[in-house]
Amino acid sequence: MQRQQSFRLTAPPTPTTPRTPTFHQRQLPDFDTPTRDERPDTPVTPSIAPVMPLFLPTTPTAPTTVRSVPMHLFADIPEGVRLSENDLNQAASSSTTPGAFAVSLLKYLFQELFTADNLRVYFSYRGGGKLNKRPLDDTRKQYLRRYVTAFYPSVTLDSAYTAMVIEKINQFLRRPIQQKK
Repeated sequence: MQRQQSFRLTAPPTPTTPRTPTFHQRQLPDFDTPTRDERPDTPVTPSIAPVMPLFLPTTPTAPTTVRSVPMHLFADIPEGVRLSENDLNQAASSSTTPGAFAVSLLKYLFQELFTADNLRVYFSYRGGGKLNKRPLDDTRKQYLRRYVTAFYPSVTLDSAYTAMVIEKINQFLRRPIQQKK
């Protein structure tokens, strides 16, 4: 046989300290409240015209920020690897980070890596590593850095450039090749 225990709940003692706040009951003013049967004689119209249009677009649009850089900064780059203003703006508008911008510029500056042979998997930014990959061309890497730092001044420091750009380039270069179906 089990014995049932019953617990008796008691109210906690009321504090009697002098710091206990007391709430004073105030009587609210007596307002006239309309009954449900009463309706106004005039139709309800807003007194202020709406600021926003009533129909909003169904698809959200991202803010378009066109980054523009003076092209004279790149005048000393040889014609074979100098990018046009149109190519630069297209690459800048399709990327949101310095790393993504650098990856999109890779396709312009290192076109031989993106042929049908897919040589890009045999290269890394600095070369070496476990698979003994080949480094990218140093002069074109300098041009790439000039383009990226012109559009994204936040990566002018070596540590920021390494973390935000070189890492993304290496990730892109080692990404497996997609087989076309």
